[in-house]
Amino acid sequence: MKREGYFDLAYYARQIERPLASYAEGLQDYLDRGWLELADPASIFSTSAYLDRNADVRASGQNPLWHYVTYGRTEGRPIERGVATPTRLRRTPAPRLPTRQDWESLALHSADTADDGSPHVDVVVPVYRGIAETLCCLFSVLTARGRTAFRLVVVDDHGPEPEIRERLAWLAGRGLIDLLRTPKNSGFVTSCNLGMAAHPARDVVLLNADTEVFDGWLDRLRAAAYRDPRTATVTPFSNNAEICSYPRFVRDNWLPLEIPDRELDAIMASVNAGGEVDLPTGVGFCLYLRRDCLDTIGLLNAETFGQGYGEENDLCRRAHAAGRRNILAADVFVRHYGGVSFGASKLARIDHAVRTVERLHPGYLAEIGAFVAADPVAPYRRAVDAERIARHCSQQGSGGVLLVQHNWGGGTDRHVREMAQLLQDAAVPVLIGCPSFGDPRRLEIRPLDMQHLPNAPSIDLYGPPEIGAEILHRLDVSHVHVQHLAGIAPVVLDYMRLATVAAGLHYDVTIHDYMSVCPRITFTDGDGQYCGEPDLAECQACIDRDGSPFGQPAVWEWRQRHERFLAGARRRFVPADDVNRRMRRYFPRLSFVTRPHLYGLDAPREDPGLLPEPPERDASLRVAILGAIGPHKGSALLLRCARLAQERALDIHFTVIGYTDRDDDLEACGNVAILGRYAEEALPGLIGQADPDLIWFPATWPETYSYTLSAALRAGATAVAFDFGAPAERIRAAGGHLMPIECLLDPGQILDHLLRLGAEPRVEIRQPPMVNYADPLRSYYDLPR
Repeated sequence: MKREGYFDLAYYARQIERPLASYAEGLQDYLDRGWLELADPASIFSTSAYLDRNADVRASGQNPLWHYVTYGRTEGRPIERGVATPTRLRRTPAPRLPTRQDWESLALHSADTADDGSPHVDVVVPVYRGIAETLCCLFSVLTARGRTAFRLVVVDDHGPEPEIRERLAWLAGRGLIDLLRTPKNSGFVTSCNLGMAAHPARDVVLLNADTEVFDGWLDRLRAAAYRDPRTATVTPFSNNAEICSYPRFVRDNWLPLEIPDRELDAIMASVNAGGEVDLPTGVGFCLYLRRDCLDTIGLLNAETFGQGYGEENDLCRRAHAAGRRNILAADVFVRHYGGVSFGASKLARIDHAVRTVERLHPGYLAEIGAFVAADPVAPYRRAVDAERIARHCSQQGSGGVLLVQHNWGGGTDRHVREMAQLLQDAAVPVLIGCPSFGDPRRLEIRPLDMQHLPNAPSIDLYGPPEIGAEILHRLDVSHVHVQHLAGIAPVVLDYMRLATVAAGLHYDVTIHDYMSVCPRITFTDGDGQYCGEPDLAECQACIDRDGSPFGQPAVWEWRQRHERFLAGARRRFVPADDVNRRMRRYFPRLSFVTRPHLYGLDAPREDPGLLPEPPERDASLRVAILGAIGPHKGSALLLRCARLAQERALDIHFTVIGYTDRDDDLEACGNVAILGRYAEEALPGLIGQADPDLIWFPATWPETYSYTLSAALRAGATAVAFDFGAPAERIRAAGGHLMPIECLLDPGQILDHLLRLGAEPRVEIRQPPMVNYADPLRSYYDLPR
C-alpha cells in the first residue's frame, strides 16, 4: 500500500476526526471505518467514485480499496482521484430546523387537544449546548404520534449558549415542555437525576438532545418495558448505539441509507414487532427506565460518573444484580446524530469510565465481549435488511433476476456487470448472489444498486433448500441466472437446483470456462500447457498429479454432479459456437444456446490519461500482448519465446500492455517491456501508443471469450492466436491470423509465424456486428415481460 501510494496517512488524517498514532493504525482505521465514511485513503483513490462506478462492489459490502488492489486493478477497473473533504461534511443531514410558525402551530394544537389524563412517562432531555440539534429533538418528541401520555421534561444545565435558554423559556411559557434548571453547570449525570426526580411516580426515558424520534416510538418502548415484570431498562436500535447499532453492529452508522429514518423505524416496527434481546447494558442515548426499578436501585451515580460516560452502564449493572433485565426493543429506531467528536479527551474519559464500571462490577468487560462475539441481535438486523431489499426491489418493478457468481473477479465479473446494467436499463430489478467472504457455505444476496447491507440475507447451503426457496420468494426473485459457482461449497450445485424447484422458479446457466468438465477449469496441466482433452483416465491422472483449486476430486463424479445441475437448467448459455460444440462433446444429452457477450456497448470511453512514451519506430517487429497474463494466458510460453528470440538475435520486441506473473524474468530478457496495470478506459490509448504490428494472444487453453480481443478488434489491430477456442472463431470472422495448435509446444515455430505475419501487409479488420439485447428478458432469456 505504502510503496504504491494507495494509502497516505497525512492525506487521510485531514479528513477524519480521530487521532492516529501510526501508518499501520491509520490504514487499519480506513479499512475498518474510514471507507464507510467515504474518506479517501490517498489522493490517487476516490472511495466514493469507486463505489459509484462499481455497483457490485457497493452491493457486496467490500472495502473498495481492498477490492481494487485484490481484483479491480487486475480487471482494469478505473479509479479516480480523491477529494480530501472532512467526513463531517458527508454525514447524514440533520432534520429541518423547526420555524417559529411550526412551534406556534404546535402550541395551538397542543392547547386544543390537551387531555386531563395523567402522564405515565417523563421524557427527560438534558440540554447543555447545540441549539439546532436540541430544537429538532424536542420537536420530534412533541410531534411524534402515539397513545402513551407523557410530559417532555427539559433540564437546562447552564450551557454556554444564551439563545438555548431563551428558546427553552419560550417553549415552557407555551406549555410545550416542563423546564428545570440547575443552579449552575452541574454536568450531565446531575441534570439527568434532576429530571428523573421531578415526578417520582412516572417512568422515565432519558433522551439525548441530539436524537430524533418517530411515530409510535414511546408506545413500543413502553410495551417492551412491561412485557416482563423483571424488565428494568429498554434501549431501541439506533445508527449510533454501540451494541444496539444498525445496520453495522458496534459502529457509528451515520451514512444515509436509501430510505428516510422514519421509514426505517416503521420497517422495524413491522418486521421485528415485539422482538427483544437481553443486553448486558443499556445505551444511554435513549433509555427507558421503569420507576419500580429506580425505586429499588436508585438514580444515576453522580458522585462517581458526574461528567458522563459509564453512568448508564453502572445503573444497568445494578439493575442486573437486583435480578432485573436490560433489553433491546428491536422494533424501535431512534436516530442519534451524536458521536461526531472523537478527540483524545473524550476517549480518555470513556476509557476511565469503562475501567471504573469494571472495578465496580467485575466481569462487566468479559460479558460485553461475550455478547459482541455471540451477537444475538443479528437476526433482527438481518430481518430489517431483508425488508429493505424487498421494498427496494418492489419499487423497481416486480420479479427480479438473481445473478449468481463467484467473487474471483475477471471476465465473468465483467460480464455480470454488463448483464446487470442491461437488465436495469430495461427496468428489471437485479440481485447479486455471491459466496459470503470467509464462509463458502453461505450465499449472500443483495441488490446491485443498494449500499449498507451488512446483514443482507444469506442462504445456508447446508440447510434445507426450502429455506432458500423462502428467501427467493421473499425477495421477489422471478428468475435465477447462475454465472459461476467457483469458490462456493460444492453442495451448491444440488442446492440451487432443488431450491429453485421448491420456489417454483427456473434457472439458467452461462458457461464461462470448463469447470463443469475439468476441475482445473481451463484444460491445462500443472505446467500451464493445454492437455489436449484426453480420456477420463488421463484426466484423473492429471488431477492426481497436479491437483486443482478444488483438491483432487474423482473426475467422473465431478462431471456427473455438474451434469445433474446443467440438466436442471431451463437454458444453458455459451458465448461462442466453439464452446457449444465442446460442451456437447462432454454432455451429449444436453443442448446449449449460443448467446454472444455484449459487443460494442461494452466499449469503454477512451481516457488515455498519462501514457508512456512510445518506443522509437524502427525495423523490429513489434508484438503486443494485452491484459493480465498468468500461466493459462501464456506467460510461460511468452518467456520461452522471448528468451529464444534473444538467443537467435531476432529483431522482435514484445510489449505487455498489462502485467504478468513473471514480470522480472521477462524484463530481464531485454526484448520485453511491461507497461503494468491500466484502467480499462485507457486500453485503447495504450494500444494506439504502442502501435504494434501484431497483437498476440498466447493463451494456452481454448478460451470461451476474450475482452482484450474485443479491444484489439475495436482498435483495428491485427490479432494473432492459436487455432482453438472462441478467440479463433472470432478472429476467423473479423480478420487476423491463426497459428496451428501444434505451435503451442514449439516456441521456434511461434517466432517464425510472428516474423512471417509481421512482414505481410496488414489485414483489414472487419468490425464484428454490435451485440445488443435491447429487451433482455425477451431477446436474451426468451422470457415474457
